[in-house]
Amino acid sequence: MGYYSILLKNESLFLFSLKNNNQTFINLSLEYSAFDKDTFKKPKVVKMILELMDNGSKTNLILNVLLLIDIGVWSFDDTLDLILSLEELTGGDDLENKLMLSNNPLMSIALSSELLSNIGDAKETYKE
Repeated sequence: MGYYSILLKNESLFLFSLKNNNQTFINLSLEYSAFDKDTFKKPKVVKMILELMDNGSKTNLILNVLLLIDIGVWSFDDTLDLILSLEELTGGDDLENKLMLSNNPLMSIALSSELLSNIGDAKETYKE
């Protein structure tokens, strides 16, 4: 990672990987903490994550990414938008339910509940 650390300082690579569904790269780079923590609170990154979450087509990928990044660095408004999009995930009738777009709805529910637990823990930590 040392040789490529200059590339990883730029959020463009992360956004490109997210948009193109490069799950292997994202998981490994987040596991090795290759990206700077401040990358994930930049407006472009937050906006794309929330847009992809609202879209519903990459739900499990986005939920996995959100579990690997530090959600505590997000602003209150961004965190609230995320919680509202998680609420919309299960809302609506059968034709509008975004959970049905997921390739594994049970996994989406489990990841969502773990994410909400992490958000609660992070907000408690930053509150103290």
